[in-house]
Amino acid sequence: MTSIVVEVAGGLTCNSTLSASRLGRHLFSPQEVAEYGARCLDGSPGGFYYNLCGTGSGQNKLIIWLQGGGYCMANSTKPDIEDCSRRVGTAQGSSDYWGASVSTPSAALWSRTQAGNPDFYNWNVVQILYCSGDLFAGRANTTRGGLYQAGHNILAGMLATLKKDGILDRMTDIILGGGSAGGFGSHINIDYLRRYVSLSTRVSVIPVSGWFVAIDVYPGSSVTPIAEVGRIMYEASSSYVNQDCVAAIAPLPPYMCLLANTSYPYWGVPSFIAENLYDTNQIFGQDGTPLTPDRKLIPATCPYIHNFGGIIAQSFTSVANRSGLFVPSCLDHGVDYVNVRIVGPNGNVNFQQMVGDWYYSRPNAGFPTYRALDPCYYSTSGAVQCNPTCVGGADAAPCNTVTSTTSTTSTSATSAAALTTSGMTSISSATSSSSSLSSLSSSSTGLSPTTTTSMALSLTLGGNVMLVILAIPFLLFI
Repeated sequence: MTSIVVEVAGGLTCNSTLSASRLGRHLFSPQEVAEYGARCLDGSPGGFYYNLCGTGSGQNKLIIWLQGGGYCMANSTKPDIEDCSRRVGTAQGSSDYWGASVSTPSAALWSRTQAGNPDFYNWNVVQILYCSGDLFAGRANTTRGGLYQAGHNILAGMLATLKKDGILDRMTDIILGGGSAGGFGSHINIDYLRRYVSLSTRVSVIPVSGWFVAIDVYPGSSVTPIAEVGRIMYEASSSYVNQDCVAAIAPLPPYMCLLANTSYPYWGVPSFIAENLYDTNQIFGQDGTPLTPDRKLIPATCPYIHNFGGIIAQSFTSVANRSGLFVPSCLDHGVDYVNVRIVGPNGNVNFQQMVGDWYYSRPNAGFPTYRALDPCYYSTSGAVQCNPTCVGGADAAPCNTVTSTTSTTSTSATSAAALTTSGMTSISSATSSSSSLSSLSSSSTGLSPTTTTSMALSLTLGGNVMLVILAIPFLLFI
C-alpha cells in the first residue's frame, strides 16, 4: 500500500492505511517556514517524513533519523568543496523533488521490519531528508548567493511540529541518529533536543560515520582541512553549536565544536558511536590521500593510512563508560548494520546486536561493556581492514603489511604555550608504532589504555599550528 499519513484536525497522527515500512511526508506551511526559517537550499519548504504508528513496547518511543549526503558551500571558492548550486534541482537541494512517501531500509536502526531491526522496529519514526548541505547545523535565514543553509532550523521546526501536535510529550524514549552528514547532525543537535523535551524523557544519540577528527591532511595535498571547513561553514551558515562546548574550549574557536570528539563531553546524553576505523570519506575525501586512476590504494600512502587508524583508535579512549562503541577495522564509509561482525573474547557481534544490547542493558558476552573496538587491529599490529567480514569497502590489500612510521608534524612552541596556559595539555610528540597503539587494548574491551600514547595531531587555525581537539576530552576522562 502507498497511502501516506496525512494531517487531520488535531495535527499529525497515525494512518493505519500506510504500509508499515513507509513514511509519509510533511512539508512546512508558508507560515511555518517563516516562523522556523526552515528552508531547503533553493528556498522551498523544509519538512520531514514520518510513521507514527508505533506499536506495543514502541508505541511511545521515537527514532529521529537524519539522512546523509556530504556537505556543500553556497558560492564555494574552493575547488575541493562542492558548490551548493549543484544540488538545486535535486532532492538534496529542494523539497520540490521529494516524493509523497519514502520506504525505510530492510535492515537499519530506523527500519520498521522486525527481521532487520528486532529491537526498534515497532518504534515511531521520523526521517529528515537532507536538503541544506550544512550538516544539519545551519541557521541562515537570509540567502548567500540565492541559497539558504538552514538544516538546524528544519530539525527545530520538526520538533516544534511534533510538540504542537502533542507527540513529543507522550514519548518516553527518543533516539536521535543519522549517517555521515546525518551522523554529524545528530551529535551537533543532541543538546538542543535534550533541552527541548521533558527531563523525564530518555534521550540518546547514535551517530554513525560522523566521528571525524581534525588531522593533518595527506602531505602535499591541497584539500581544505576539516577544521577550516568548519570555520567556513560556521561563518557562512551561522551554524548551531553546543554552547557548553564553546564555553569549555575557549579560547579555541566555537566552530571546533562541530567535531564530535570536541563536543562529545558536552552531549549530555548516553551515546552509541558507530564508526569505521579507516573511514574512506575521511582518508581519501577529507584528508586528500591519493588513489590510482581506477580508485585503488597506492602503497606509498599506507604509512599515512596506518597512522590514521591509530589516531582514530586513540580518539575513542576518551569515550566514557555510559557510551557504547562499534568500531570495526574496515576501510569503508558507513557502518553495516548486520553483516560486519567484531570478534570479542567470548563471542562476536554485529552493530544491530550491540546497539540493542547497549540500549536495553542486556548482557553481551563478547563485549560486556558494549565497547567494541575491533581487537583484530591490535592482534595484527594495525593491518588495514583486518576484519574478514568487512563488506562493500575499498580493497585494502596493498596496506595489509604494516609499516611503522613516525609523523613529522609537531605543535608549534608558541601555540603549545598558549594552550598550556589556558589549562590544556598539548599532544606534541609523535608515535604510531604498533607497540604504542596496542596499549589501548584490554582483554575485554580493547579500549582501556595502560599508558597514554602521544601522537602528533595538529591542525591549522588562523595560520598557526595548534593542538588537535583530542586533548580536550582526554583531560576530562583520563
